[in-house]
Amino acid sequence: MAPNTIKRIQKLYAAAVTVITILAGLCLMAACLGIYLSGDKPFSREAVGAAFSTIAIVEYLCLGVVILGFVLEWLLPKQDRSVRVLRQHKRILSRLYATKDLQQGSSLTVRHITQLQSSERIWQAVTIVSLGAGILAFVVYLLSDDRFLLDDINGCVIRATVALLICMSVPFACATIGHYQRIDLMEQQIALLKELPALADPCTPPAKATPSLLLPRLVFLAAAIALLVYGFFTGGTADVLVKAINICTECVGLG
Repeated sequence: MAPNTIKRIQKLYAAAVTVITILAGLCLMAACLGIYLSGDKPFSREAVGAAFSTIAIVEYLCLGVVILGFVLEWLLPKQDRSVRVLRQHKRILSRLYATKDLQQGSSLTVRHITQLQSSERIWQAVTIVSLGAGILAFVVYLLSDDRFLLDDINGCVIRATVALLICMSVPFACATIGHYQRIDLMEQQIALLKELPALADPCTPPAKATPSLLLPRLVFLAAAIALLVYGFFTGGTADVLVKAINICTECVGLG
């Protein structure tokens, strides 16, 4: 299968996962809210079962999309994750800009590279501006005096949650789209830079040594296992269970 076809399939799958995950989360939040507002005994087995049965199709669809991801991971050739691809492209671009002679390239190629650089900066600016605008809009919402009423705390919290989701939906969409757009723009820059002649005396930046994280991970893993074993033999599991029950029955209000 062609690499472009694989990338297209992966992008479509990533978009599908994003949409279905957001939809499943909203349905789950709506079901929990419906359970909470259903009556005097909202947390009975019947009430919970009735509330979650209405969103079962969406949750099963989300599970199916996750299973499809494992199937695609097994069927398609192995590809680097998008975050790793972005980091690799940055390193490749820095090396190419240091070793290629842009003055010897055609004016059309140089102009195209400049346009790609400008487009990449624009996507970065759009992501940052949208994030700042979303945070500012939510702060303005919180600073309004009539947003929080003592006689309707639950309603105020629910409205604030909805406002937060609305304010951060645009930055999330811009960040997701901009991430994949930047990857495409970098790939086009790499392809154009490779066609340019090399410098007579390139100043290649020294490669940075990446420290190994194996030893710190093993140390933390050993410490975690030791603490778990210590907790098992000293009765810590019972304390954790009692604290969890107290949180559910007292703080959250399930009791």
